[in-house]
Amino acid sequence: MSTGLIVVITFGVIWTFWTLAAYIRLVRLRNAIAQAFAGLIAQLQERHTLVDTIVRVNAEMPAPIQQATETVLAAHRHAWASCQVAAPRSLVAGPVRQMDLAEGALSQALVHWQEQLGGSSWVEQVTPFIALQTRIHAAQQAYNAAASAYHDALQPLPTAVIANLFRFDPVSVLVLRTPRHAH
Repeated sequence: MSTGLIVVITFGVIWTFWTLAAYIRLVRLRNAIAQAFAGLIAQLQERHTLVDTIVRVNAEMPAPIQQATETVLAAHRHAWASCQVAAPRSLVAGPVRQMDLAEGALSQALVHWQEQLGGSSWVEQVTPFIALQTRIHAAQQAYNAAASAYHDALQPLPTAVIANLFRFDPVSVLVLRTPRHAH
């Protein structure tokens, strides 16, 4: 066997193993995103259930609090619908971005709602909701960490070729909005 053939075969074997390793790494990172997104969806499902509970008490609230609650409910319905669309598409940037925008509108409504609650007796009713928002924020951070690691892995030139070849598309990160707490 000639030296040139040995070099070509060695290069081919190294390239094959490197390609396989890059592919497996991208698959693992993509699965981590899906797993982190599933955790976020679980927290959002819990919030959806909690909001349904708050709706039942809504009729008894004073008018300013009731109005703020109605705004939160409308924003929540929109955020939940966006979540339902994005849930099976955690790796598709468009639906995740739409969900993120809806979550932003809900976050603004929540800030106003918490301001309206202030020191009222209704603040105890929504304390679990406020705590849940903190867990949702943590789930968003976990998703963003996974999405950032995946995005960073797609950047280097040899891996970018593999990513394009096997259709590993970039994903969207979520804008983190720090929830304010009513105390």
